[in-house]
This record gives sequence, structure tokens and C-alpha cells, in this order.
Amino acid sequence: MPINRVEELALKHLKKDDKIVVYCIGYSYKASTKVSIKLMEMRYKDVYDFKAGKSGWKRADLKLEGEIK
Repeated sequence: MPINRVEELALKHLKKDDKIVVYCIGYSYKASTKVSIKLMEMRYKDVYDFKAGKSGWKRADLKLEGEIK
């Protein structure tokens, strides 16, 4: 979710009580932290910043669902 579209996309696709996991390409990128903070400021309640990125998520054999781009 691009930082400049967080409000628009969150309001369109997310509910306030959804569990939301935000990630970047990898550890050295900071956009996921900015998006997570913005979502929490918008009062989304269950927001997580997954630092290992999408590749780390896949390596952990976790399921991807509902990607918002």
C-alpha cells in the first residue's frame, strides 16, 4: 500500500477491526513502518509491521491474502 494512498485504500478495503500485516521488500526499507503508523493514527486496531518483508513471509510458509496495491 503506497504511503501516499493509505487513507484512500484503507477506507476502501479494510475494516477497523481487521488484522493488518504490512511489509516492505525487506529489512532495510522503511515504508511499512510509515504505513503502519498511518493506519494506527486512522484508528485501525490490529496493525503489524512485518520487518522481514514479503520474501520472509513466504519463507516462513505463511499464507498471503488480500494484498492491496
